[in-house]
Amino acid sequence: MNEAMDAFALFDPRMICMDNEEIRTKAQNDWIHPVFRQIAQECQGEGITQKILIKKLLVKGDYPVSETFVKELFKSIMFAITGKKSTTKLDKKELSDLMDTFILAVDMRLGIKVEKPDVLL
Repeated sequence: MNEAMDAFALFDPRMICMDNEEIRTKAQNDWIHPVFRQIAQECQGEGITQKILIKKLLVKGDYPVSETFVKELFKSIMFAITGKKSTTKLDKKELSDLMDTFILAVDMRLGIKVEKPDVLL
C-alpha cells in the first residue's frame, strides 16, 4: 500500500459533520455493529429466521438472519423515523435514541437482551 492509501485508510469521512451538528461518537460507532452481530447470532442460535424476525418486528422473508440484514432493518426504521438514509448522518442523540428504541423492541418482541456499554450511558 502506498503512502496516499495509508493516509486515506486512517481518514474516516463518516466522522465529519458538514452542518455543525454533533455526529455519533467513535464509541457509538464501535458499538452499533456488535449489536447487529449479537442480534443476528442470537437469532441464528434460536432458529429465528428473517421471516420470524420481520413478522415480530415488521415484514416478511424466510432466510437466516445476518448482521447485514439486522443493520438494513435498523436503517429502514431509521429512515422511517428520521428521513436519513445512512447512520453516518445521525447525530449523537438521534443514534442513541434510535438504538435504545430498536434494542427495546428486540428485547420485548424477541427476548434478545443487548447490553449498552458503560461508555455510552
